[in-house]
Amino acid sequence: MITLAMAWFLSYADRVNMSVASIPMQVEFGWDETTKGLVMGSVFLGYIGSQLLGGWLVDRFGAVRVMGWSVMAFSVFTLLTPTAAGASFSALIAARVGLGVAEGFAVPATYAFLGRWSPPAERSRLLAIVVSGATIGAPGGLMLSGVLVENFGWQSAFYVFGLLGLVWAVYWLMTSHETPESHPRISDEEKELLRDPASESDGPLVVPVRRILTHPAVWAIIVNKFCALWMVYVFLAWLPSYFSTVQGISLAGSGLFAALPWIAMSLMLYVASGFSDGLLARGRALDFVRKSMQVAGLAGSMVFLLLIPLADSALMALLATCCAMAALACCYSGADPAIMEIAPRYRGFITGLVGTISNLPGIIAIPMIGWLVDTTGSYSWGFISAAVLNLIGIVVWLLFGTGRKVID
Repeated sequence: MITLAMAWFLSYADRVNMSVASIPMQVEFGWDETTKGLVMGSVFLGYIGSQLLGGWLVDRFGAVRVMGWSVMAFSVFTLLTPTAAGASFSALIAARVGLGVAEGFAVPATYAFLGRWSPPAERSRLLAIVVSGATIGAPGGLMLSGVLVENFGWQSAFYVFGLLGLVWAVYWLMTSHETPESHPRISDEEKELLRDPASESDGPLVVPVRRILTHPAVWAIIVNKFCALWMVYVFLAWLPSYFSTVQGISLAGSGLFAALPWIAMSLMLYVASGFSDGLLARGRALDFVRKSMQVAGLAGSMVFLLLIPLADSALMALLATCCAMAALACCYSGADPAIMEIAPRYRGFITGLVGTISNLPGIIAIPMIGWLVDTTGSYSWGFISAAVLNLIGIVVWLLFGTGRKVID
């Protein structure tokens, strides 16, 4: 799980390095805010377009190989980014889309792998370990990119993270195993602990696509992931520019300020997941736990999102953004583990479907906020839009959300 978390660290670092590098790139290439938003958002064109294919590849070739190929490919595209930017704007967009395609394969691979290697009563905590790779990758990428860009030029942020990804891919493919049963060194007791009867079947795997696409529980997850990721991508792409432009923080300082909310989320992930698994261990119903954690995450972050536009100092803005991200961490003990629970046999397909639709904010929210900044001169509408969507997510989850197995 720690090795898998490192992959998510690199995946997010390879996205957020553009959030920092785009500030000097904007000056060098003469971009306006809308163009900068298109560059940052283009990665999600590939990201949402590849996750269903990634689910199919996982079912066909296994999560281990798809994960390794994914990291190797997105690391190559990261290394090519400076060359593409120097060639043309179209080449840069193509490289960023390619990066997104490769990163999209990692999502169903991660959830399929995690589902096979996590006992249900420990799933939230193990998911927290993996997800914390992303939540640490965002601040780590922002801070390291800020240092690299300021001292060695914007190109260095892409070279460093790209090379690290290639090293990770080689290590993963050499050491990881697809299932507990195929692992040569773990005990029979551990294999029995990790056995998942809910995902076992004697018959061939035929995905009931129509039933999945029409089930309210599936769409409750999709809607809630969409709402949560809207906020995540607004923060991911625009917090460095917000702190630099609105709060007057330096380039390196804006990277640090934009990183701190992710650190707050990383810490809260372990608190929330431990609390969630503790409730299950004490006998609370699975639906109660999943609904409570999801609602707590969306409601808490909604309150602090509405406070960010009212912040009249960098410190107040920092506190509000940190609290908003910390609250959102509860969602990773709500809708996220439900992805692995509502249809265990079809985790790859479900994850690909959820990822395809729920990541649309990457290509909608990021460019839209850039356009709004150019039009209104304010970042406030980005935070307000995220708060409104959180409210929608709460209503949908209370009505249709569940963590129970609903599709055989």
